[in-house]
Amino acid sequence: MKPNEISDHNFLNLLKEGKVCADIISSTLGAAYFICDIFNNPKINRSKPILFVTSDKKEALSLAKNLDFFNIPNNLLPEFDIEPYLGIYPTLEILYKRSKVFHEANVEHENMVFISSLKALIQKAIPKNVFVKQTIRFRCGQEIDEEIYQKLENMGYVPSFVVERPGQFAKRGCILDIFSKTPVRIEFFDNIIESIRSFDPKTLKSIEKTKEAEIIPCREIVITDESRASASTVFQKEMSKRSISMHRASNILNGIVA
Repeated sequence: MKPNEISDHNFLNLLKEGKVCADIISSTLGAAYFICDIFNNPKINRSKPILFVTSDKKEALSLAKNLDFFNIPNNLLPEFDIEPYLGIYPTLEILYKRSKVFHEANVEHENMVFISSLKALIQKAIPKNVFVKQTIRFRCGQEIDEEIYQKLENMGYVPSFVVERPGQFAKRGCILDIFSKTPVRIEFFDNIIESIRSFDPKTLKSIEKTKEAEIIPCREIVITDESRASASTVFQKEMSKRSISMHRASNILNGIVA
């Protein structure tokens, strides 16, 4: 059966049967109504997430806005805000939003809707095993060493005097503020975590105590000794294919690493 031969009704029937199918919906508002039908039909198994892929960024934003109107939780995967091969990296805000979507995709939820433009979907992303491995969990009573601050930078967090935006962290004496999924404040006694609280980034006032905090990677390239070694090996192989001397390749590699 071809996608354009499937009506909304038939697609819903296939969803009830647990079959995988594709459908074409002419408008983002129509897609929003379609998702509402799925959410309001108790006979449909909604244990698996739904992914809607739009032709461009404008349609993705429109669909997310329509779903917000119907109070349907959704996760919009943003595109990089730069074109390829410009030699610059996407903004911290875009990387943070993408990381939050990756995190939600790794957590099993019912009634979860993901939205992505085609461009955002085909862009290379951090592998799931790397994302999970590099996620940090802080717990009260946990002992922390000084290497944690370097690891935060490797994960894409930017050291700052005060934490006001996602992707920043600040160390002030025995207090560490981090803006990951939410802003969290970690207080130490020596190198032991004494308390973990949420805080308001506008006023910097502590709000509520919590027993643990999860810090997810804030960019899609996590710099570790392992990733450096792997990149160096691949780079040298590519340079040898292009008949570039090892001396020149080493100079280029050293310049990149520096």
